[in-house]
Amino acid sequence: MLKRSRKLIFTTALATVVWGASAYNAGQGIKWAQAKTTLYVNIQGENGLWNQAFETAMQQWTNATRFKFAIEHEYRDPCNRADKLNGVGWQETDCGDDFGDALAVTHLIWNARTLQLNQTDMVFNINEKWNVYQGDLKSASGGGWLNDFARVALHELGHVIGLNHVDQSTYSIMTPTISDLDSLTADDLNGVAALYGGTITNQAPIAAFSAKPVSGNAPLTVNLDASLAADPDGSIAAFEWSSSDGKSASGKTVYLTFTQAGTFTITLKVTDDKGLFTTKIQTINVTEANVDGGSIPHSYQKVSNSGSTLVATAILGDTQNDWACTFDKDTGLLWEVKTDDQGLRDQHWLYSWYNSAIMNSSSAGGICYNPSRCDTEKYVQDVNAQALCGVNDWRLPGLEELRGLVACSSGQRANQTNFYRCMGYFDSPTISSTYFPNTLNEWFWTVSANTTYEPVWIVSFASGSEFLDAMDYPSAVRLVRSGLPLVSQTAGASFDAASGMLTLPDVVILARHYYVAMQLLPDNRFGIINFRPIDAPLSNNPELYEDSSRRLKIPNVRNPDLWDFNLTPL
Repeated sequence: MLKRSRKLIFTTALATVVWGASAYNAGQGIKWAQAKTTLYVNIQGENGLWNQAFETAMQQWTNATRFKFAIEHEYRDPCNRADKLNGVGWQETDCGDDFGDALAVTHLIWNARTLQLNQTDMVFNINEKWNVYQGDLKSASGGGWLNDFARVALHELGHVIGLNHVDQSTYSIMTPTISDLDSLTADDLNGVAALYGGTITNQAPIAAFSAKPVSGNAPLTVNLDASLAADPDGSIAAFEWSSSDGKSASGKTVYLTFTQAGTFTITLKVTDDKGLFTTKIQTINVTEANVDGGSIPHSYQKVSNSGSTLVATAILGDTQNDWACTFDKDTGLLWEVKTDDQGLRDQHWLYSWYNSAIMNSSSAGGICYNPSRCDTEKYVQDVNAQALCGVNDWRLPGLEELRGLVACSSGQRANQTNFYRCMGYFDSPTISSTYFPNTLNEWFWTVSANTTYEPVWIVSFASGSEFLDAMDYPSAVRLVRSGLPLVSQTAGASFDAASGMLTLPDVVILARHYYVAMQLLPDNRFGIINFRPIDAPLSNNPELYEDSSRRLKIPNVRNPDLWDFNLTPL
């Protein structure tokens, strides 16, 4: 039984067959008739993450000791005392009793005369906060500890073998409370040898290293020094380094360079002269390189209610010059920023998915600012009526567009098979809180639906995962539009209605509507191809030119607010 506190309670053998908490010490010697047993493991949740972590823990004991675990991938009730099968699973209670401060409990049935184990069952406290990771214990969002399922399983499997708790000061996985240790030690191996024979003479090496710096802007070079690593009864034969993004190195002192933003882990594996190894992990946080004197992150730009770009320190508000939208420079998309003022764009409002052109979509459901109709189509209409950030072509995002906002602080994200969810330990909501504040851990609608009654794709900003959901289920909304606000509102732009000449001030920073295509001419002038009006066919390479003041002049324009073009170089 592994606990969060140092309080410890043992049960004792009172009958020929006893059901109680696990207990081993050299004098008691409760063990299996042979150094092996089979566990029935099918732990529900997280797409097999718990099963994988549990099986890995079993393999650690099997590989390092004489005791051999076998596994059957099926569920058996861990609270059934009469089936003579070793069940493993989640429980809300300790088989009817209060868990107290226990993270997990292993129950044993043994013969009090022979001390031979007949059955072991393991229950994990589903009320706790869990994940799978290595290294030092992590705090959970909202307070408390985020418990590593793998090391708790490793501890409880020691009880299945017959090991008891050791003093908290002992360097062992079998201490009564969870710690930063996440692997077996020589003390653990000697305990198994005392029960089932054999002598463990080799002690595991101690993995320790320094990493400098542990955070900074990309590209970030981290210097690694394992001079503090040691082997208590021999020497270290190998130092092996790896990172969560696939880098590797060997040697006592090395360096790794991270060129992309994200949260990464560096793992040191030290192996002693007899082949025993231990690992140590360090988390590295890499932020995106800054531009504009270090004040504005490269990816995002704040935009005001009136449509003008702002500095990174601008605050959210209602006035024309306050921040209201965020522009993604990498994708060319302008995003709505939620508020916390009980107004139209408040973060707490939820909507059913509705499109009047699609059969069976739902205009009923949700809770919102205009309670008479809380659906996505009405919300789009209301935001466009307000001309948020100076534009009135807001829409629901596509699945890939909304997926692009997900930021996994762990630096790990699953593939399409596992619905792109963030992996490892990550912060929620899974989005940049700097540029998208007031984001709840909610599902958000996309536009991705068929033209008949089908579920619609939604994206979770609690986990980053994706799901198909019914249209009448209330979910959150974040609207998007393509490009920065209209060029006619860009400072310095001018339009001569008589001649039809549109003059744009600085072609480098200009962005407007959808980005179609362009080319960089041989003399470094920008030329636009596939220049087109909105909702009209593509035209044939109109005559465009740039004057000596870097102003782009476009002839024969009837209305500058109806044109759509891109001036980003290829």
